[in-house]
Amino acid sequence: MAKTADEAKAQAETKTKADKAKADKTKAANSAQIEALKKTFGPVGSEKDGDLIVGTNEYGQLVLFKNEYGSDGQLTRQYEMYFWISPNGIDYKKTFPTGVIKEVKLLYKNNLEGLRKTLFDKNFMNETDYLTKDETALNNAIILAGRNHSVSQAQTYTIDGATSFLPFDKWLSGLGNRIDENRDAYPRRDIDLQDRDVVENIVKGVYRNVTDNEIDDELLKQETDRYMNQIQKGSLTTYKKSGKENVYETTKRFSAEQVAAELPETIDKERPGAKDAKTSFDFLAWMNNLGGQF
Repeated sequence: MAKTADEAKAQAETKTKADKAKADKTKAANSAQIEALKKTFGPVGSEKDGDLIVGTNEYGQLVLFKNEYGSDGQLTRQYEMYFWISPNGIDYKKTFPTGVIKEVKLLYKNNLEGLRKTLFDKNFMNETDYLTKDETALNNAIILAGRNHSVSQAQTYTIDGATSFLPFDKWLSGLGNRIDENRDAYPRRDIDLQDRDVVENIVKGVYRNVTDNEIDDELLKQETDRYMNQIQKGSLTTYKKSGKENVYETTKRFSAEQVAAELPETIDKERPGAKDAKTSFDFLAWMNNLGGQF
């Protein structure tokens, strides 16, 4: 901290100069980056006037091409190249398919199986190639992913004018996963967890309403165990097609209404006569409301 006004002024001037030098350096770097990108891809919006152009290969895929021309200006050779981004998102180089394979494997050198799984999840590798762990299939998946990455990042410049880019690993992890075409064919199990205390209170309440008495510990445990087992299994939803409709069938979920419907029958079987006093009292109360004699 400055002790005098002159020191404060000097520090402020020093900081201003440093900030200006930093800004000038950043501006120069940006200018150099823009010039390099113009040379590589042409001016923003062209995709035709640079060293590399975006085109379509014989399979209808967007790729980056390198064109070579003869002295007469006619195209003599065209081949695919890749736009490899450094980890800082700024520096880059042009490379061939073998170069992309080398760079990607180096990037994932400590997690090649993770790379294989990610390429499968992102739909650059089919299930057979993934399960067989075929090395040629892995290389082909890397080339396909590298092609998509190259085009997408190149177009952030040629279309949007961006001068910084996503490195391969960040781009790959940001893609959505494949959609399982058979997902509807799989049964779905939904589990709505319930505390045991909650289930016990439901059973107690229903028993009390039906009998006007408190449930004994043995029956409470029996019924609570039964419903907890149902809850832990959850409800199962299965799918099938019926004509032009998709039909989903779901097994019963646990609910307080289920206990209210089932427990009276259980009481009749497990505790015969337990409802008699309640039934008699309710009948007498009904007669009393009618003005009957008893």
